[in-house]
Amino acid sequence: MLLMILFLSIFCLILLPAQAVAGATEGLRLCGTAVIPALLPFLFLTRLIVSYLPQAKSSKSYLGISSQCWPAVLLGFIGGYPTGVSAAVSLYETGKASKQDVQNTLRVCNNSGPGFFVSIIGLKLFQKPLVGFILYGIHLLSGILILLMNSTGSASYSIRRVPDEEKSFHQTFQEALVASCSTMLQICGTVILFSTLLSILRIILPAQLLPLSGFLEITTGILSLNASPTSFVLCSIFMGWGGLCVHAQALSLWHRAGIAPKGYWRGKLLHGTLSGILAYCLLLKNWIYPGLLLIIILAFSLFRKKWGRKKQIHAL
Repeated sequence: MLLMILFLSIFCLILLPAQAVAGATEGLRLCGTAVIPALLPFLFLTRLIVSYLPQAKSSKSYLGISSQCWPAVLLGFIGGYPTGVSAAVSLYETGKASKQDVQNTLRVCNNSGPGFFVSIIGLKLFQKPLVGFILYGIHLLSGILILLMNSTGSASYSIRRVPDEEKSFHQTFQEALVASCSTMLQICGTVILFSTLLSILRIILPAQLLPLSGFLEITTGILSLNASPTSFVLCSIFMGWGGLCVHAQALSLWHRAGIAPKGYWRGKLLHGTLSGILAYCLLLKNWIYPGLLLIIILAFSLFRKKWGRKKQIHAL
């Protein structure tokens, strides 16, 4: 099946060369004007922050996330896709967190920052920055709810220490720059590939289905919408889900480090679903159902914390 899809893709490139070139060109433009300016500084600073985090002998778990990995979660909500994944992988590569801790963190740390919500959704689509801030609040709340569901109580781990030689700031600066540029190259390559694919799909798919391209690549999908209540809900779903392009970027980062998180896809689907429900209830001004949902999630979290299987202290 996969081989058939690959041959079909080559066939489309041969039949529609103009659309393929236009898509790749648009991907390059998007990388140069939006992706690199928005992400590269965050990736570089993330790498520097991880380099200067202290090496802990043990780490407690809060909401199912190791204390050493919480910076990756916070950076994901500030820097946007895929800053959180880059930070989590860096923690493992530098020996600041165990493989198990990082795999647990990867399920919940790949999120969007406020910049995209305000600039793309608020200003470009709805021409109201407040709409972007509201959707970011929904995105943040949905992520917190997933963290509560991810909680298994507190546990203590003994982290394997990795010998780390003293490095000057200049050396650390250069290593962070090289690593962030390498990550940026992978991300831009993924963006160009998906932009080419979407350019071809615009010819094949009917116009009514084009907004659903947000499930593949969020920027293109969101900019193909109009300013309407339905678009408000769709934007919330797209941003919670992230899009296959973002997930391909995340996969390239953690596979390079030999990490395989469990529950990642389920978590992102749940994030998109919760974000859509909250956005829809906000439009209806009816908070009964999300209130009940919050109670269920809190009860589930408390049940797992009190009666869930406890992890024993062990070296990792």
